[in-house]
Amino acid sequence: MAPRKQQLPAIYKFRVISECEVPELGPMLVKMEQAGLKVVGHELVTDTLAFAGNKKHDVKAEDFLGEWTMEHPTFPIKEAVAHFRANSRSPASCYTAAKVLVEKGLLKKLAGSNYARTDVKALAHAKPGGHESSGTDDIRRFIRGRKHFSTAQLKDLFREHGRNPHSVSPILDKMAKQKLIKRTGPSGSGEYMPLAKAKKIAPKKALKALNGAQPVIEANANG
Repeated sequence: MAPRKQQLPAIYKFRVISECEVPELGPMLVKMEQAGLKVVGHELVTDTLAFAGNKKHDVKAEDFLGEWTMEHPTFPIKEAVAHFRANSRSPASCYTAAKVLVEKGLLKKLAGSNYARTDVKALAHAKPGGHESSGTDDIRRFIRGRKHFSTAQLKDLFREHGRNPHSVSPILDKMAKQKLIKRTGPSGSGEYMPLAKAKKIAPKKALKALNGAQPVIEANANG
């Protein structure tokens, strides 16, 4: 029977890769030797600094904005700027693109910083911002007949109507103070429910006295 070979214990080691500036190389090597680390090699790395230039895109800015307006027939310019930024485009290119589309007759400038496609029929008696009704009116129509609604739903609604979604929260705060809506979730959850506005009850008037008698006050049925 052949003798069984003795298994040698495994030896574990690490190869550590680190970086340091050129003036720190000497002291670093000394510290590594003192720590019992063996230097097996080194490499000089050259970093070339450069200023970030304007990124070129395959689609021109005005074409990019024009495509976006297909789903946003009316919009405030800052929403278009946000769309440009989200796609690594500069705000300046968005303003330039809007100006070009206006000059080409594809966009028209509305009140404030709002724009609309020229193929969208202008709303009669439009309020400032190019909207037929106020943001509050839009919210009231949306929540009518609903038991619950959220801030996120209303922001989507405002985006669809070309309104500033950041104006939703101030309107909701005002409506809550007017007892038109009530917050149902914890603070910051954006969950609400509509409230039925209480009707004002006219004060009951005293009946006029007949033949000089004392006036009779209509009494409550419950005393």
